[in-house]
Amino acid sequence: MRKHKDLTGMKFGKLTVIKQNGHRVYKNGRKNIQWLCECECGTIKNYTGLGTKSGTKSCGCLRDDPEYKKTVKVFKKHGLTRTRVYRIWCSMRERCYRKSHMHYHKYGGRGITVCDEWTDKENGFINFNNWAQENGYNDKLSIDRIDNSKGYYPENCRWATEIEQQKNRDVTVFVEVEGKSYTITELSEAFNVDRDLVWQRYYSGKSGLELIKEKVERVADKRSGVKGVIWNKKAERWHVKGIKDGVKDKYIKNFKDLDEAIAFKIEYDKTHN
Repeated sequence: MRKHKDLTGMKFGKLTVIKQNGHRVYKNGRKNIQWLCECECGTIKNYTGLGTKSGTKSCGCLRDDPEYKKTVKVFKKHGLTRTRVYRIWCSMRERCYRKSHMHYHKYGGRGITVCDEWTDKENGFINFNNWAQENGYNDKLSIDRIDNSKGYYPENCRWATEIEQQKNRDVTVFVEVEGKSYTITELSEAFNVDRDLVWQRYYSGKSGLELIKEKVERVADKRSGVKGVIWNKKAERWHVKGIKDGVKDKYIKNFKDLDEAIAFKIEYDKTHN
């Protein structure tokens, strides 16, 4: 049985946890741990879902707090907090300013910042969203810095595919084939292999001769080398699986060509994970 963290004594918003108090049982049989909490206003009640991003923060009295109302007003004024572009804006700032972020060392840790226009307390996201919509944003693209040594600001950012982003970084990537070192561009030209195909193989974890061998060799062993790209013997197709409707490893699409399947998988995971 899964062991749950003891929240006794912890504080969430205005609520202080007194003790675990049984379970709340739903009509479908699902159970949630119930915690007895005391609110700052003196109300003592049971709550579930504490500690989550959208978890309860008070007994309800918080709605009357003037400062809370100001915060809600800021989030409601553009109505886009559930959109992908809003998540991109949040992630961009977290990478640069939240030291606990897993990629902070690649961004904020080496001096990458976000311009004042996009971090403005009142209109930062609105300014960012306006720029995004006017500069080719769509749900299949991600934000990319043109000069990777500089920060996030309009003149240094664009919307690009994963392959385009990798191209922008390949000057710093070297691979070794038959004892010689190449950049991705040099390798594709030296062996007359499509540059995007080499990048797809590199991105999926291939190295050495695997980066330049013929497609037929890759299909022959019926192993893609990429999680979620699986050979279906009956259909004789490469099946791509991923997160769909909140469920992992769901069938998404199939392809005759392995490299097309891998490219699709990379793009799909970028926009759905």
